[in-house]
Amino acid sequence: MSRVVSLDVEFPPSIEVPRPRIPQAAYYDAQAVCKITAFPPPAIFWKWNGTELPMDANYKISHFASQDDTITSTLTARIIVYYIGTIAARTLLLFLTLADL
Repeated sequence: MSRVVSLDVEFPPSIEVPRPRIPQAAYYDAQAVCKITAFPPPAIFWKWNGTELPMDANYKISHFASQDDTITSTLTARIIVYYIGTIAARTLLLFLTLADL
């Protein structure tokens, strides 16, 4: 069975990082923030050195959506050891049809 599906992407995701470097002492929380503007709204994943970060005792991820198609995503990380690496926020546009629900 084949279907024709039309997806309207108003504009692709754009990511803004207000503070690209976040120095923090060991055993204190550090917060990384990024602002994503996209329509339709994307799914957001945080990665460190290529590995997706889980929600656990060391990482808290929160998302706040505003009315102008902007989502502010915040990663709060408990710094237990000195991290050397790159933390990145990635977005993925999700599209579900009624048949997928």
